[in-house]
This record gives sequence, structure tokens and C-alpha cells, in this order.
Amino acid sequence: MQGGVACLIAVNGPQYNPKNTVLPGDEPLTVPIYKKNIAIYKESLRPLIREANLYHILPRPDGVQWDGIEYYDAEKGKGSVMLYKPALSGGNNKNILLKGLDENRIYRFEFTDRPEQNLSMTGFAAMKSGLPVEMTGELVSEIILFYGR
Repeated sequence: MQGGVACLIAVNGPQYNPKNTVLPGDEPLTVPIYKKNIAIYKESLRPLIREANLYHILPRPDGVQWDGIEYYDAEKGKGSVMLYKPALSGGNNKNILLKGLDENRIYRFEFTDRPEQNLSMTGFAAMKSGLPVEMTGELVSEIILFYGR
């Protein structure tokens, strides 16, 4: 999402790129990916960023430790987790302790890039035991959308 401006230029076409800078949109296979990510931002993330509580769920980024933030709107029971794994993280697995959830509510967690990790758990479990996440590779990220039932 941080590259949103470049994505918009690339998706909207060359009329917004007068210097003919090479952008990811110049590769035809990337345009659908950008359109999908922009839709996730517009439909899910933007309302949360505007209205939800923000929680820093992992330590500040230092190039070694995973970084992560959570947005959660308790009134709507919806939230998102954005995770970033640096090159020198030393591990592919982490339990992410969430904040602000209703302990008795069951939440459905949907991984945007790794749907095989989708799961449901109580707010209590997500805050005390943590949400299990696996991200292999270096300099990778994940957006997890969740909602309570």
C-alpha cells in the first residue's frame, strides 16, 4: 500500500507518466495485481485507517524484527493487520498478539496473499496466544483482514 501513488500512475496509464519513467504497470502482468490491491485499500483499509483504532502490535521497525500494525473498529467488529518481515528476521513464523478485540467474539482472519492460512479464533485467543503467521522469504509482507461474528 505504501507504493500506492506509483501503482495509480501505472494503472491509469502513460498520460500520467509524461517522462516515460519505467513503472511496474509497464509489465502487463502486474496491472491486475495493482488493481486488486487498490480495491483492497479502497474497500477495506481506507475506512479502517479513517475511523478505527490504531495499535502497534510489534516493536518499531529496526531491519531485524518483524513490524506490524493493527487497525480495529470495535463498533463494526472489523479490522486489519499489516505485517512486514525484513531480510534479517531470523525466522518465518510468528504469533502476533492482537489488541482491543472482544474476548468472547469469534473472528475470521483472511490473509490477502496467503489464503491457506485463513482461520477463525476467539478474540481471547488472538490477544493471549496470538495469531499464527508464516511468511517465507525476505522483505515480504501480508495484509490480514478480519471481522467478528
